[in-house]
Formats: sequence, C-alpha cells, structure tokens
Amino acid sequence: LSSAATAEAKTKLSVGGILVDSDDVTVIVAGEHSYEKDRWQWIADGEYTFKSRDGETYLNRGFIGGKANYALDSRQYTFVDTRYDYNTTRDAPEQIVGAVGYGYKLIRTSKTKMSNEVSAGIVKDNTGYDPIVRNSLWLQHKFAEKTTFLNKFLIEHGKTTFIRNQTELNYAITKNLTFGLKNTYVKDPLSKNIASFNLGVNF
Repeated sequence: LSSAATAEAKTKLSVGGILVDSDDVTVIVAGEHSYEKDRWQWIADGEYTFKSRDGETYLNRGFIGGKANYALDSRQYTFVDTRYDYNTTRDAPEQIVGAVGYGYKLIRTSKTKMSNEVSAGIVKDNTGYDPIVRNSLWLQHKFAEKTTFLNKFLIEHGKTTFIRNQTELNYAITKNLTFGLKNTYVKDPLSKNIASFNLGVNF
C-alpha cells in the first residue's frame, strides 16, 4: 500500500431484460457506485427484478446495499456490509441484513481477480432477529481486451439458507458502454433462475 493519498470513484448502471411476448416479460435494473481513498473503499449497489408470465407477476424482488472495506495490507481487508431486500415469494417480504467480516484477495493479475469473504451478522424481518454466517466468492476474468467474465456467489445460513449466484459475460462496445449476457440464480426460499440481456454504462 502506498502512503500517498489517492482517490477513485466508479459508477456502473445497467438495464436488461427479455420480452418473449406480451405475456412473458423480464426487466432487470441494476447499479453500483464505488469510491476508494487510501485504505478505504465504499460501495453502494442495488438491483430490481420483475418478471411476469401469462399476465401474472412471477417475480418481484430487489435489494439495495452498502459496504465499507478497510485494507489491512495488499491482500487482506475487513469490512462492514448492510443490505435491505424485498422479495414477494417470502413469508416475510422485507429483510435487513448486517454483517462484519474478513476478506482475502486470492488472485490479483492483469487478467484475473478473485476474492473470498467470510462474515457473521444478523437478519431482521417481521418475525424478529436471526444470526447468520456468510461466505462470498467473487471472480473476474478478462478473456480478451473487450470481453470480461464475472461471477459473484453469496451464501447466508441461519434459520433458512439464502443463495445468490450472478454470472455475467460482458463485451465493451466502447470505453463506457457494454453489452452482456446475465444469469442470476437466487434461493430465497424458492429457487429462481433468471437469464437476460443487459446494456451497461460505466462512468
């Protein structure tokens, strides 16, 4: 880590979906903003997914979260993570998650980045509080100058088990515009798998 003060901000926005016909529609809107200065990194992100089938709502879920990372050295960091999410397939649609943990950068090369995080926290919903343990594995690989693969896996285990695995393959049309394929699997508590096209803007 350099002792010189540095700061960097990045924002990503994406809109995606699939329209099979007027009775089968998927819409996904997502965004992420990150800011880094010295040993600190702050991240705010969110996503909303809506899917209908035969004129009926099949899926209506979303989340917004905030995270702060503090670098211990070039590989290790600690973090605090919070998330509010909404999912109509749950008995308790609204949840708030808070956790603290430890992360390790497993791989850092010009083409491949990989990190693993472990944490412990609490989930609050309208039934009360529930302690949880969490693990997250993040992988990004650049196949070519304009083609990037990304996979984010998260599991939270308490009285129920929450799983989210998000896979993306993105192509940079320009420096600030990307087109991609995205697949998101969520178990919460029902298993739902949503595939879509997405258009992203980076600035």
